[in-house]
Formats: sequence, structure tokens, C-alpha cells
Amino acid sequence: MSLIQNLRRRAGILTLFVALLAAVGCATDSPVPDCFNCGQWTELMTGLGRFPEPHPANPDILLFSTIDKSPTATDADRQSDEDIWLVYRNPSDPSTETLWQLTDDALGGGDNFAARWSPSGTQIAFVHVTAAGRFEVWRMPVTVPASPEGIPVLGTAELLLQSARDPAWESETSLVFTREDKIYRVDVPASPGPLTASPVQLTFDPPIFASTETYVDRQPMIAADGGAVFNTIGRQNVADVYLRAFEIDGAVFPPDTTETAAWISYKAPTSDNPAYPLFVGVDTLRTPELLPSLPVGAGGTFPIGVRRDSRYISDPRVESYCDTTLIINADLQPGDVDTLSYYFTVIRGTLSIQSGISQTEVFWTRQDAEQDINDFPGRTLLANIGERLDFECLMPFSFLPNGEADVTRRELFLVIGSRGSLRDTALVTVPSGGMQSVRLFPTGTISGTVVFSDSPSVRPPVLARALLSGTSELVASAAGDTASAFRVRDVPEASFDVEITAAGYQTVVVSGVSVMPPGDTALGAITMNPVPGAERLAVAAAAPA
Repeated sequence: MSLIQNLRRRAGILTLFVALLAAVGCATDSPVPDCFNCGQWTELMTGLGRFPEPHPANPDILLFSTIDKSPTATDADRQSDEDIWLVYRNPSDPSTETLWQLTDDALGGGDNFAARWSPSGTQIAFVHVTAAGRFEVWRMPVTVPASPEGIPVLGTAELLLQSARDPAWESETSLVFTREDKIYRVDVPASPGPLTASPVQLTFDPPIFASTETYVDRQPMIAADGGAVFNTIGRQNVADVYLRAFEIDGAVFPPDTTETAAWISYKAPTSDNPAYPLFVGVDTLRTPELLPSLPVGAGGTFPIGVRRDSRYISDPRVESYCDTTLIINADLQPGDVDTLSYYFTVIRGTLSIQSGISQTEVFWTRQDAEQDINDFPGRTLLANIGERLDFECLMPFSFLPNGEADVTRRELFLVIGSRGSLRDTALVTVPSGGMQSVRLFPTGTISGTVVFSDSPSVRPPVLARALLSGTSELVASAAGDTASAFRVRDVPEASFDVEITAAGYQTVVVSGVSVMPPGDTALGAITMNPVPGAERLAVAAAAPA
């Protein structure tokens, strides 16, 4: 059955300044206080009605909702459900109007109300509350009649949103609505079909680090200038601030500016210390980020900062590594929507140290002693080959007498590695915003082949050990292969005594072996002789078998 139900009713003089109120109106015996400028209002209907919505192209046509029913409606016997009606004022006879009931139980039991016209006046969005109490937003094409004698043509109603209410058209393909007491926007397909875009939240509670208040935002409407206006409870004297952070790399010309991420720090007007971040983790706010609904009272200055990592620092003498904060004292007034941009200059760098040998003790210092490894406690040992120590936030430039960085003069860094009596040094500079890698103790190899003078049928295992010349300090060692060839790796530049051993054979020591990394020092063929009596012992031991 068609939803259109036609009915004529007398309602006194019609006007667009309409409240569609019941017995409230402006009557002196009303149970509520008199309305504002009561003389400017005219009661349009004598029955119940609310949510009036004039047609954007024809002010004589209005939508409203009421629990009244058309006598021929499918739900005529239900005076509790609310439905949407269309009223057409007759300009030639203001004492009459034509009404049509647009919705009934076709959407399921429940209420239909708060209908809004799209800008073209060709479709409506409205709220449907299910019998279970769930709020939904539906839309329906509506072609209004050309005169009160015509009949509106309705399209098929379509569910757009669940857990939503208070729809208002931003355009023919965009709606704003309320969900969980906050305003959202969503793109709506031009033709019938499900939504393909996710809703975008437009209003927020204040950040938890700024206030514990919550706001109730409802009933959005689109103003003439295209902005959304809405009713709110608790939201007052707030501002929205969008934060962005950028890196400026002066190493290239022209300087390169790239948007980057920075931790957000906020100081409330009465606090001495930043109240945020409360913790560091995946939920910590980083730029770019909107700080919505910041409480600003009557307005004033609010220090809002962002914190960048080790490569960026505003005061080169502050030894707060990897914790650089730039602060803008923002002048915020109630209702402001502002953007704060922070610019970090790439200036500090990283020193990365590795060693070709294990158990290397590391030390480094700027030549002016402004920084050294003691600023990084517990980071002095490279225990294993392949390990790396990174020292961040190093100032690469010399300082001027006033404490500012002299970007025209780089400071030298002395790097020292030691292991026992071994020692290696490097003198380097650190690039701004980059990494300087230092490899201590570059290494080479020592190789050779063992020849057993007695040509045994089974070759015993061979072990070659590189000891610092004149000492018993072992640096590296290697076992021979099945052909009694050996290659000792990870040997730094130095002079070594190479000790070669095999069970049952006299130890051979090759002294004064020089290694020049990364090359190989070849010892050639090394003859090993049996220990006197070793062969006879071996034969005697085997005799009982």
C-alpha cells in the first residue's frame, strides 16, 4: 500500500514562522512560560507536531512529525508511534492546507521523525527508532507536488547509518549526524546503495591531558555559509589546534623541508611542567595531530610544544639527548581554529662504532671535551664481532663564545679502541642529521698448510693460534681442514707469533708475522715433526688389539 495518505484540515492563518506546537503555543494558559515574541508566531496546526522543516525551494511546503495518523494509514490505530508528514500551504487560501503521511510501519515498528531536506529538495534524511530502541538514519527520495492538489511521489526508503541520529545534509552526497553525542560527517552515494566511506568525527571531547570534561553535541544544522552549527552541553570556551612539525635540512640548497612526526607536549595554563605525554607508547600523540576542544577559558597564552628525536635540538648546550622540545606560546581565544607549525633544523648527528675483534673497549671524545663517551654510561664494550654502538645527539660543530653552534666549523671526534695491549684510533667528524661509521681494528687473515714429516696415514687435527709477538695474548685462532690447511681470520694489524700444534707432533712457532688488513699473510708450507717416542707409544698402545 502506498505511504501517501491525503487529508485536508483547517488550521487558521498559515505562516512560515511556525512552531508546530500542541496546546503550548503562545496561549496565556499554557503550562510553560510564554514564548519569545509571541506576537510574531502563528499556530499552524491544532494537533501535535514537531521538527518542522521547510522545503528549500518552496516555503509553502514543510515536513514535520507527529503521532497523529491518517484515518486510512496502515497504522491508523496506533497513536504512540511517530511518523513524518508533508504539509502544503495553499497560498490562495491560507485557511487550508493539504497533508500527506509519508511514513508508517513499512520500516518496521517504531518512530520516524526529524526529517531534513537535501539542498535540492529531492530527498529527505530522517531518524528511525526501532521497536528495540535503536537509532538509525534513513533516506528517501521525495518529489513534491507542484500544487496542493497534486500528490508527492516517494522513492524507496534506504537505511544509511546505524547508531546515528540528527541527520543534516551538507550537500546532496554528504550528511552530518550525531553518534554517541558527537558530530560526524559521511559521504553518501548519489544513487541508491550502501555507504562506501567511513564516517569522520567532527567534534571531540577535550584531550585527556588537558581536561577530564565530556561534551554532549547534538542536532547539527548547516548554516548559510556552509559551516555546521549544533547544540552542545558543557562545550564552551574551547579552541581547536592542529599541530604540524617539519624538518629543515640545510645540507642541500635550497633547504629541504619535510613534514615529520614529533611527540606532543602540552602545558595547562596553571601547571609548571608539561602534563603530556603521560607515557610513551603507541597511544602517545604525535604530529600531525588535531588537539580538539582545548579548554582556553576566557582566552590567553598556552605553551604547546613538540619533541623531536636525537638529530634535532633548539639549544645546543642542553644535554637532554633525544628529548628536544620546541614550544610555541599560542594565543588562543574561545572558538579559535588554529594551526601551529614547528620547524626543526637538522644539526646533530650519530657516531656508530664497530670493531673487527671481540672484547673491544671503546672510548671517544670531542677534541674540545664538550662531549665524550661518559655522557652515555654503560656503553663502552663491543663484546662480539658484528656488534655496534650508536651514540646519538652529538653536536658536530664547534661552539661560539656565546654558546651557540658555529655551523662553519666542525669539531673533530677522537675514537679509541683497545683490547689488552692492542690499540686503534680514528679521527672523524660527525655529519648533521646523519651517521658517521667507524670500524676499529680492521682485520686480515693468516694462512698456511702443515706438512707432516712422517707422512702419517691419518692426519691429526691442526690448531693455529695468533699471539701478539713476544706475549701469550691470544688474538685469534683457527683449526685446520682435512688437508691440514688453516686460515686464521679476524686478525688486526700487528705483529704476531703464530703457534701451530697437532697431537703427537712438536709445536711450531712462526715469529714476527705481520698482518696488513684486509690482506692475507701466507706462511706457506710448515713442516711438523713427531715428538720423539710418540710413534712407538702409539704402536705399543695398539698392540693388544
